[in-house]
Amino acid sequence: MKKDIAEALDVLQEYRSELKSIYQWAQKMGYTSSKKFSRSFLHHFGERPKDVHDRIWTVATVNALRNSDKETTMYAIARELGFDNDDCMYRFVKRTTQKPK
Repeated sequence: MKKDIAEALDVLQEYRSELKSIYQWAQKMGYTSSKKFSRSFLHHFGERPKDVHDRIWTVATVNALRNSDKETTMYAIARELGFDNDDCMYRFVKRTTQKPK
């Protein structure tokens, strides 16, 4: 059953570590097409879902890194956040926080 697009941000916050792509997010919302989900999201919120998805993941990652103790490994933090490993987390943070050229 398709959920109301207004619930999309709540769903992303609740299932953030599971929703690694817009396709997965769209499925969790009950959409059969990520393209239809993206259009509905853009129309309702005025932003692309990829931008919102990346921003929420970036904030969660930066907060986890800031709040971790010195004994916690980067690998453990990455796995807790839903990344496959610490290299994936590093590349994601670099891609999303880098200034455009």
